[in-house]
Amino acid sequence: MKRTQHALWITAFICVASAATAQPIPGGVSSLAVVWSRGEYRAPMICEIDGRPTRALRRVALLPGPPRGPRFTGKLMLFDLEAPPGTRCYGETGDDQPNLIGNIRFLFDGRTGSDTANHDFDEILRRKGGFEFKVIGGSLRTGSAGASKDDLEKVALDGSVLWLEEVKRGSDAYRRLAEFTGRAKRRLVVTVADGRSWSFDLVEWAQPLPRSRR
Repeated sequence: MKRTQHALWITAFICVASAATAQPIPGGVSSLAVVWSRGEYRAPMICEIDGRPTRALRRVALLPGPPRGPRFTGKLMLFDLEAPPGTRCYGETGDDQPNLIGNIRFLFDGRTGSDTANHDFDEILRRKGGFEFKVIGGSLRTGSAGASKDDLEKVALDGSVLWLEEVKRGSDAYRRLAEFTGRAKRRLVVTVADGRSWSFDLVEWAQPLPRSRR
């Protein structure tokens, strides 16, 4: 009889534990995707200053959205290059790297409140390698690498999207970032409403917030 009671107690405990792990995650996969995106990054590039090529790093930050804004949002911050007038910057593939200054709010339009959020997150990341985020507000200005803030063009953001993906070992982007050992590597593409897009190879520079999604 005691052995039977013990077996029943174990069965009940397993059932309770399973129910606890299946609790819905607030925001579902939408919140998990935004938390996954967070980090302080640098985008390597080459800038020609006075005719001499110089290695440079663009600062890119993906942070939590404003506390009083919509729930489960993120914020992309692109910082002034502060390059001298006449500077030209380009990536390892030769693509032009302009001055971009932005404070862009975004979200992932996925299911919310799902008790399968972790599974859904893992499945999307496995199949697609990253997430496409919808831009919901903010500002973006662009111009030549050496342009001053006052000379930058304001870019319309309605209908814009952000694509953030993991850089896979063996890929071209991974080889471009090979010198940055021991750091997480990602690729960001900003596509705005008029069809223009800018892409960045990213290496994680610091980790300002816990990355756990559990």
